Amino acid sequence: MIGGFTRLASGELSGRHAYGLPCGCGKTVAVRAWCGTLIRAGLPYSVMITASRIDELDDIYRQLIAEGVPPDAVGLIHSEPAGHRFTPPTTDNQRRQILIVTHMRLKKGGGLDHDELLYRGRSRDVVLWDEACIISSSRGIGFESLAGAIGWVENVAAAGEPDAPLARLARWATRCWSVIQRERRAQRDDPRRKPELLSLPALTERQAAEFRVALLPPRDLLDPLEVLIEIHAEQLRLLGTGQGGGGVLTYTISVPPTLRHVAILDASAPIRELVKEDPTIAVDPWFAGRAIKRYSRVTIRHWRMSGGRQRMEAAFGGRREDRVVSKEIAARVLALGPDEAVLFFTHKKRGKIDMAEVLKGDLRAAGIDLDATVPDPADPEKRLPRFCWLTHGRETASNRYKHCSHVFFVGTTHLPDVAAAGQLVGQRDDLLSPLPHSRIADIQASEKANNIYQGLHRAACRDTVDGEAKATTVHVILWDAKPVALAASLMPGCRIEPWRTEAEAEETRTEAAAEAILAFLGGLPEGTGKVSIKAVKAAYGVAVGHKIWCIARDRACSRAGWKVAGRSLIRG
Repeated sequence: MIGGFTRLASGELSGRHAYGLPCGCGKTVAVRAWCGTLIRAGLPYSVMITASRIDELDDIYRQLIAEGVPPDAVGLIHSEPAGHRFTPPTTDNQRRQILIVTHMRLKKGGGLDHDELLYRGRSRDVVLWDEACIISSSRGIGFESLAGAIGWVENVAAAGEPDAPLARLARWATRCWSVIQRERRAQRDDPRRKPELLSLPALTERQAAEFRVALLPPRDLLDPLEVLIEIHAEQLRLLGTGQGGGGVLTYTISVPPTLRHVAILDASAPIRELVKEDPTIAVDPWFAGRAIKRYSRVTIRHWRMSGGRQRMEAAFGGRREDRVVSKEIAARVLALGPDEAVLFFTHKKRGKIDMAEVLKGDLRAAGIDLDATVPDPADPEKRLPRFCWLTHGRETASNRYKHCSHVFFVGTTHLPDVAAAGQLVGQRDDLLSPLPHSRIADIQASEKANNIYQGLHRAACRDTVDGEAKATTVHVILWDAKPVALAASLMPGCRIEPWRTEAEAEETRTEAAAEAILAFLGGLPEGTGKVSIKAVKAAYGVAVGHKIWCIARDRACSRAGWKVAGRSLIRG
C-alpha cells in the first residue's frame, strides 16, 4: 500500500486505487510514516490528505507534527470558527507540501477554489483519500411524497389569492407533475421502453427564490417541493413505480475529475457495491480474502426484526412496559460486568420521538447507571464513560470508543430505492443506465453491511493483539441477514449467532401452551361441545402468565375450531 502511494506520487501509477486494509491495521500510521519520510528525505512530491470529519483531520495534523513534519509544511483547511478546540485553519496553502482537507470541502459546492488545492501552481502529485470515494451527489424524490406535497399546496393555495406566491408555486408544481406522469404512463404502457430524460418547466432565479419563501410549515411534508425547485433545471429520469414506489432522480459529479492520482483507503471496498460500479476505481486485489487480521473473539448477535426508522420509532413510541427493544437491551446490559463498556448506535431524532433519549430513560428505569465510568485500558488512572452514544451515519473515522467491548445497533439505516438508484447512476456517471431492482437491492444490502462493519470497528475489535481483534460482542437489529453476512465476510473467524431475545422465548412458551391446549381439546370424548377453561388449565398445568395464556388459548381455538364463551371453550 505504501509502495502504491509512492508510485502514484511519482507518476509511475495513475488512476484511483482502493486499498482494503482492515480497520485498525494502520492506515493512519502508514499515511503519517509516508508523509514523514517524504519530508525528511527531501522528496519533491506534494500530497493532499482528505477525510470525512474535522476531528479526524485535526488528529492527522497533530500526528504529522509529532512525526517531525515542520508545521509550515502542513496546510489545514476546515470551516470551524476561531476559538474552537481544533487547530485553526492555515493560510498560504499553495506553499505547503502537505494539505489536509475534508471530503465535503473538496467536493463540488464545498466552497473551495481550485487554486486553493494546488502546490506551487500545480496539481498535487497524490491524494490520500480516507474511507470510500463516492464520486457523485444524488438527489431524488419519491412519487408518493411528491404527490402528497403538491396536493397539500394545491389545497392551501385554493383558499388564498390566485396570484399569491403559493398559488403560483402550486400551478408550477402541477405542470411538473404532468410532465412526470406522461413519462410514467409511457413506461407503464411499454415496459421494454428505455427511460428518457425529463425537462421540467423552467423557473427564473427570482421565481425559485420566491417559491422557497412560500413553502410554509409543515416543512417535512413540503421537503419534496424544495428538492423539486432545486433540481428542476437539471436533467432528470424516472425510477419505475414497481421499485419502492418509484420516483424522479438526478445526480452531479462532486469529486473533481482532475484528481487522477488517488489512493483510497477503504476497508469496506471489497464488499461495497457502489465502489465496484465506479469504472474509475480499481480495487487492489492483494487484500481480498487475505486474513491480515482474525476476528475469532468477535461475535455478532442478530435479531431478525425490522430495524428501519419507522419500525424503531414504533418500538420506542409506546408505553414503557410494551417497549420490547428496550427490555431486551436492558437485560443484556444488566448481565454485563461493571467494567464492560457499551457503544450504542441509534437513529437521529426526527419528529417527536428521540429514540436515544427514550432508551436512556428505559435503561435508567431498569436500574442502570448511565453516568458510570470504567478504567481506560491505556491508562488505568483515567476514567472513561461506560455508556457511549452515536447516531447512524457516524460509523467511521473515530477511535474514541475502543474501550467499549459491546456494541448495540438499535436498528439500521435503509437507503430508499430512489436514493440507491441515484447513487448507482451517479457512480456510473450515466443517468440513463439500467436500474434492475436486483442491483438496487445489492446496493442497499452492501451499504448496510458497510455501516455495520465500520460501526463495530469504533469499539474494542478495532485494536489488534498478535493478529487477533480484541474481544467484542455486537448486537444488531435488522431483518435482512445478507448485510450481516457481508460484514462478517471481511472478518475471518467472526461468528454470527441468533440474538435469543425474551420475545422469542415468550413466543416459544406461547406456542408450547397452544400445542398443549390443542392436544387437550383433541383428546376430549367425541361430541363434547363445551369445557371450562379451569379444566383445561388443571389438565395440563399450563404455568404461564395471563397474557401468554390468552394468546395461546385463542391460537389453539382458532386451529381446532373452538371459541371462547365466558369462562368456557365451546366448539365453533
